[in-house]
Amino acid sequence: MTSVWDEFYQNTSFGSPCVHYQWIIHLFANRPRILDVGCGNGRNTLPLIPIASEIVAIDSSKIAIEQYRGRLGGASNVTLIHADALTLFDLHLGSFDLVLCHGLLHLLPRGSQHSFVRLIQGLTGHRGVNVVVAIDQCDPAPASSLTASYSRIPFSEVEIEYQRWECLFHDRTVFEPTVFLPNRRSTHRSIWRKL
Repeated sequence: MTSVWDEFYQNTSFGSPCVHYQWIIHLFANRPRILDVGCGNGRNTLPLIPIASEIVAIDSSKIAIEQYRGRLGGASNVTLIHADALTLFDLHLGSFDLVLCHGLLHLLPRGSQHSFVRLIQGLTGHRGVNVVVAIDQCDPAPASSLTASYSRIPFSEVEIEYQRWECLFHDRTVFEPTVFLPNRRSTHRSIWRKL
């Protein structure tokens, strides 16, 4: 999968964040320590650099990590790690106030979503927040290098893992096919606070 994503980031340019996380920061009394799993080229955490105590950003694509590094400017509070998301536990990263998992969950191997959610929950400190953005398939994905591996696990199954957390926000948006994702799909955005 890494080579596919290296090719994707080599040929794709993302500009502005697709979800604005700025308002989430008001949930924290102090500058939060942030983990961005599947960070890509940094489009979702770059705007948070000025208000974070530290950002640890992980992606399996070397190209994405290099693009992120090139966009950092002089920021010294960002640590970039080239690693597979499923190896998070082995990295001994400590706990975080905010864990972002944007656009990754549906790409994990089928059957690993529940254990992965439990993993990021374990990396979340007391009263910490998880932001999970994932795609539910409305129609079967066509066989292409990027979409063929999408899990077809209903997002509601993942939400079961958050039964003991406070739901701060949830929405679902249905998208029609595009060149990038040629199938009808819905995107779920959820924000959960650890109790």
